[in-house]
Amino acid sequence: YVRQHGMCCDCEAVYVTPLSVIDSLLAMKPGKSADEENLSAEHLLNAPLAMITRLSSLFNATLHHAFVPSQFKLGFMVPIIKDQQGNPSNTNNYRGITISPIFSKRFEHVLKNKFFEHLHTSEQQYGFKKKQLYQPCFTLLKRNREPLCYSWKPRVLRFSRCQ
Repeated sequence: YVRQHGMCCDCEAVYVTPLSVIDSLLAMKPGKSADEENLSAEHLLNAPLAMITRLSSLFNATLHHAFVPSQFKLGFMVPIIKDQQGNPSNTNNYRGITISPIFSKRFEHVLKNKFFEHLHTSEQQYGFKKKQLYQPCFTLLKRNREPLCYSWKPRVLRFSRCQ
């Protein structure tokens, strides 16, 4: 499934079980914003078992056919003000967050759990990493007083049909 790392396709490794969907659902935090369809974590946490088996079937079909439903790719952006004391009419005082579809988030979570040991980030990445402090990055920037440039190579996770 990830051919660039020399791993062969293992159908069992790519199969999404209802149990892995349940694990993904239990990892959700209730009280978060609903997606564009007004679905929230509470909807899936209270869903019947039949819904969970259908979700695992949908995720397996997505992997098997290497086709991501267009609804998984949608999201809407919500502006969040950066500085409460700043000028609210200044567009530079906002940052955007994207609210992604809940099914898409669960699919990503299942994949992350399945392939976690094969996914790596650069040591130069700061933020959004567990057990990573932001302070070294700020200290480095203050000390050098010049922009830092890192080469970035996109990594593609490809799935192919198991035969």
